[in-house]
Order: sequence, then C-alpha cells, then structure tokens
Amino acid sequence: MKISINSEACGNPLACRLCLDRCPEKVFGAYPRGRRHPGVASGDWTIIPSFASQCTGCNECLTFCPKQAILVQRLSLHQKIVDATGLVRDLVRKGETAWSWK
Repeated sequence: MKISINSEACGNPLACRLCLDRCPEKVFGAYPRGRRHPGVASGDWTIIPSFASQCTGCNECLTFCPKQAILVQRLSLHQKIVDATGLVRDLVRKGETAWSWK
C-alpha cells in the first residue's frame, strides 16, 4: 500500500487522533513537524504512515478521517518489485546505505 497524508488538511492530528486510534494495524505515528528543543513541548505535530508495510487496506482510516486527508493506494506487483529493486540498489551502491547518517 502507498499511504499519503495531506498535512495541510489534517490540521491538528493530536486533537483528532481518529486515524491513530482506529487503525487496527497501528500504521500511523505522530511526530513533531519542526525541530524539537530540550524541555519545550512541540505544539505542531503531523501524522506519518510509519508502518505502511503493515497496511491491509481495510480503509478504516479513510472512513473515520473527518478531513479526508488520507489517501490509500494499492500498489501493483510490478510497482512493489520496482520499489524493492530501488531499495536494494541504494543499499549496494558504492557501499552507501539508504539509512546512512550523513
């Protein structure tokens, strides 16, 4: 599945929490939009599909999102192979990794 979230439409995800609470697979996570400072609570949050690979396509998030800020697309087998091939290529290219800490 490919999950896209319109951050502008979502607004204040921690006040709403419907996608966070209603997703049976717990695909979504809330993260601060900007850089956090020690001892200061972030007031600006966003929702990210942290575990999109666990999405089963049940569309519960679409049903309960009052702003229709979530888009779930089924990926074809071809697109899944292209995505996996790209990830492997990134991992082996010049010894770099997709998760390098540069």
